Amino acid sequence: MAIHRVSDAQPDGEKYTQAHTHDVDEINILIGDEGGLKYEIQLGDERFEVESNTSIYIPAGTPHAANVLSGSGYFVVLRLPQKGENL
Repeated sequence: MAIHRVSDAQPDGEKYTQAHTHDVDEINILIGDEGGLKYEIQLGDERFEVESNTSIYIPAGTPHAANVLSGSGYFVVLRLPQKGENL
């Protein structure tokens, strides 16, 4: 699990991640402060703008990226181990 604090992000800020994959399923959770938090989520060839409070399920092997667009809050990443596996 990773918890990232995002403070006063600007739309023209640096990219957080490039598209990548994992061998396990992943869940991303956006928890916004009072003003909210907005991310661009890439899943395969599709891009989505999502706002807090929300969660995104990413199956193992799916190319994905998550980049903040605006706001403040927390971006939580949970990687789900396969049965019998420790992370």
